[in-house]
Amino acid sequence: MGILPKDKTKLFLKFIICFILNAAVNSLPEIIKVGGLFESGDEILETAFKYAVERVNTDSRLLPNSRLTPQLERVERHDSFQAARKVCDLLSEGMAAMFGPQSSEGSAAVQSTCDVLEVPHIESRWDYRTKRDNHSINLFPHPTALGKAYLDFVKAKEWKKFAIVYEESDALIRLQELLKDPFIRQRQVVVRQFLPHQEYRKLLKE
Repeated sequence: MGILPKDKTKLFLKFIICFILNAAVNSLPEIIKVGGLFESGDEILETAFKYAVERVNTDSRLLPNSRLTPQLERVERHDSFQAARKVCDLLSEGMAAMFGPQSSEGSAAVQSTCDVLEVPHIESRWDYRTKRDNHSINLFPHPTALGKAYLDFVKAKEWKKFAIVYEESDALIRLQELLKDPFIRQRQVVVRQFLPHQEYRKLLKE
């Protein structure tokens, strides 16, 4: 197995730990099934998911009497109907928790089903609008946490001037904590939106 980005591996290890803590109050079966729905382009996430399960299974301190068994399914991106059908199929096979998919349409369908059946649903995608049920967890950092992390990074680097280039307007939400801080107002900051079909080189020359 190839080397995985550390952030992806840690993300899925957190998912597994969250699941274990949720199930710790109950007697665990010998085999615990966890389902994952992945779309095209999610190959790194899928590999990290498998690796996290493997890490848990090889650490006898976490689940000494049980073993996690991942069951993965592929779904088309943005296809809520297919995602709903797949999650129903997986849950009928006794999944103890579900992960994914990444698109907002597919994820909403899965979350709705998991909420009704009170099955943990874990995500790792940028989504600040969705109101979550008690059984839903999003491992993607909150915009406030991201903004503070960006601010700490700029302070650590002691940058006097820098540029921020973004594509979608939602990206500015992740930068609020950075841009509103008095420390940043003392710096020379250029903020530019990259428009579709625009050349990066031309934008960076401005």
